[in-house]
Amino acid sequence: MMTKEINLSELFPIHAEIEGNRIIIQLHNIIVGDLSLSQFKKSLKKNLILDQTELDVAVRGDQLVLEIGSPFGNVDEKRIANTAGQLISNLLYPTLRNQVTRNKLVYITKATGIPLIGRIDFGIIDRGTNLLQIRPITGCVLDCPFCSVDSGSRSKTRITDFIIDSDYLADEAKKLCEFKGSRSIELHIDGQGEPTLYPYLPALIKDFSVIRGVETISLQTNGAPLTEKLIDQLETAGLSRINLSLNSLDHNKACELSGNAGYSLSHILGIIEHIMRSQISLLIAPLWIPGFNDEEILGIIRFVKKLGIESKWPVLGLQNYLVHRHGRRMKGVRPESMKHFRWKLERIERAFEFFPLLLRHGDFHIVPMNSYPKPFRKGEIAEIEILGAGRMSGEMLGVGRGRSLHVLTNEKDINRKTRVRITRTKHNIFIGNPVGH
Repeated sequence: MMTKEINLSELFPIHAEIEGNRIIIQLHNIIVGDLSLSQFKKSLKKNLILDQTELDVAVRGDQLVLEIGSPFGNVDEKRIANTAGQLISNLLYPTLRNQVTRNKLVYITKATGIPLIGRIDFGIIDRGTNLLQIRPITGCVLDCPFCSVDSGSRSKTRITDFIIDSDYLADEAKKLCEFKGSRSIELHIDGQGEPTLYPYLPALIKDFSVIRGVETISLQTNGAPLTEKLIDQLETAGLSRINLSLNSLDHNKACELSGNAGYSLSHILGIIEHIMRSQISLLIAPLWIPGFNDEEILGIIRFVKKLGIESKWPVLGLQNYLVHRHGRRMKGVRPESMKHFRWKLERIERAFEFFPLLLRHGDFHIVPMNSYPKPFRKGEIAEIEILGAGRMSGEMLGVGRGRSLHVLTNEKDINRKTRVRITRTKHNIFIGNPVGH
């Protein structure tokens, strides 16, 4: 029997394997899910009206292939491929997982009805300045023992990861830039985890670069997933600056601080060299953990001074170790007050003749700017809809009045309305407690 073959993996960024009646699909080495083989074939034939045509699904290597047997007549291969892609997307959605953390993964598109403003773990955060924080993905390849959001594969509190459709995120960012007057905007890509895991990062930055009023696009990263090829793509797309975490120049201590024995300090140093050869500005951002990496911090200051990085922004941004309620805490380490931290930096500035170490908003041209309107008032009771699990156990994803919310409940009844008391509205980040709880 004659057959036609359509290689779906050549048309979509998917790799596949078949286990029994399940097709395991992996996208971009970050998204993984599975679907029923028999259901996929049945749905595909129904949608394509191919009742009299033999149709099979096979995996060759890791390529997903459709085999269409005669009588196939004038088969529209493009239509079949598009239909197959849409079906895979729909059938995969309930089973999506983050390949790195193994957490359930929620893929946020405009069609999901999940707003991108209102939560701290994904989307866009407006803190009333010309800088907008962009959080396209959650999850991390490292398990740093000081992680303020307890991210990574060994997390004890994070149970859900999120990833946002690139077009949806770019469109919403454009709306906020227009609201702020389309002038002097910085879009800073960071997140509860490692933003370079986002598979659509070059495309997102390219879309950001053509938004009127956007002058700076910056990226926070631990550097581990970066490659020279990706840096070149980010440079071409229009990335302005990389803020790169580097906490020690000693290999063993660097591995300890990453929570990952496979952490490669030599890789990070190579990445630094490649960034310096590009048009992307570089800022080295170490975390100073008092009593733990004091000598390493002094070594990093000498290292950065020797590099001679040229930038219109500061090239070194020391961060103070702080303990966060839902984050990890370094054993035996006592956090220092910001007052004492600033005092230390002022002394080191003079001793090393390295300025500035004590960073201020003005060093990055961050200025106050009108905040996006808040549809909730603190203390009010509002009706919202529960759409699914939140990032952490003990909280859910709520939606109401064009915003997403953190709803502090273990309520598992999805897609139902509930009344909550709003307990936070600062920076357009909303928290609600169900009334009566």
